[in-house]
Amino acid sequence: MAKFVSLMRSTIKSIYALSERGQSNHQNDRICPSVDEVSANGRLFIVSHGIGEPERAELAAEILIRNVYDYFTRVSPFKGEKLSQIYLNDILRYVERKLQQQQNPSIAGTESTIALTHFNENGSITLAWVGNCRAYHIRAGQILYRTEDHVTNVWQNGRSISIPRAISGNEPVWASVSVLNDVQPNDYILLCTPSVHNTLDDRNIKYLFSQSDGSDATNQAIIDKIRETCDAHAKSSYSAFLLQLDQTPFTSALTSPVTRTSSIPPSGRINIDSLPHSGRGNQSSGGGFSFDTQKTMKAVLLAASFLLIIALALVLKYFLMNPEKEFNNRIELAQKYFSEGDYDKAVAEYEEALKAPNENEAARKTAEKGLSAAKEMKLVKQGDDWYKNGDLIKAKMDYEEALLLQPYQRYATTQNRQYTAKPSR
Repeated sequence: MAKFVSLMRSTIKSIYALSERGQSNHQNDRICPSVDEVSANGRLFIVSHGIGEPERAELAAEILIRNVYDYFTRVSPFKGEKLSQIYLNDILRYVERKLQQQQNPSIAGTESTIALTHFNENGSITLAWVGNCRAYHIRAGQILYRTEDHVTNVWQNGRSISIPRAISGNEPVWASVSVLNDVQPNDYILLCTPSVHNTLDDRNIKYLFSQSDGSDATNQAIIDKIRETCDAHAKSSYSAFLLQLDQTPFTSALTSPVTRTSSIPPSGRINIDSLPHSGRGNQSSGGGFSFDTQKTMKAVLLAASFLLIIALALVLKYFLMNPEKEFNNRIELAQKYFSEGDYDKAVAEYEEALKAPNENEAARKTAEKGLSAAKEMKLVKQGDDWYKNGDLIKAKMDYEEALLLQPYQRYATTQNRQYTAKPSR
């Protein structure tokens, strides 16, 4: 349990910034402060990614990040103890007005996503984001928190596709906000644009940070490896901030010194220069990583034994349990929950049923339709709740997403409104 000690900001021990084109000819990302202006005394760090035609996306990302910073520092400087949802929404409304006033054809049809971190007066750290830029809180090789991408479904060319929610000025958006109240010395905050987390997944990130001993040398090796991997594999520009915390006003019984071990070591532990999907290269300068061969072999044998036990258990389960019976039981439960209006549980049971082996194609199609209907009603219920609470924007988004699941002769209703879908032509 975290305990608040005194009113003071958390401080930064080391800070690293990246903003590169990668394999692209355009830089669709922006960071603030810039690579040349980063300072451990800073409180606000922002990354932004432009979406659309490359030349226009560059300008859109620039306008977004400039106006966010301008609002924060000049228009209405933040003076509170902790950066709040209300203040973030005020920033978004200001940015949207600025975008609407641009009347610049060079940014028509472009959108931007954003993520930021703010060091609060009370020692906590606020993370806020719109779209698919991300923030991670990492300790001792484990991801303690990771922001969830904002994704919305749209109907395009006769099918539903997922796109990131973004800031365009055409309609209002809202930011998600999380506050980290248990930050400890040597914790890391990683702030990045989509190309970074598309190239390095959670497993890669955990592995990289599990090798750190908290020193500047290993921190530099980590940021060098991120740059090297993105240069080799990212299809568009990439940007990131890596912040290592120094002092914080929190104490925790769960806190322990940073170690170089991971709770789930990769099978056949590999050198940092050979992450999955990255080519072999020269060792990053200042890396200082070494491995004990005997310990590595023990880890490999333990992991292999563990996987063998799991495989045997799964085989035994398959032969002891009738897959068709499991499928039918799941469907019965799903239908029961659906009739009771518990759509979350209905969705979960339909999804589990579809995981079970079943060669009856008609039964599987029925289950898929049931899953779609349960998801639709779940969204309708959420939309009704938003509507009753007066949040018409969120209600409309849920209703529209529900309609995309059943585009023919389906409806979503509130107490006083009805939304109908027509077949796509």
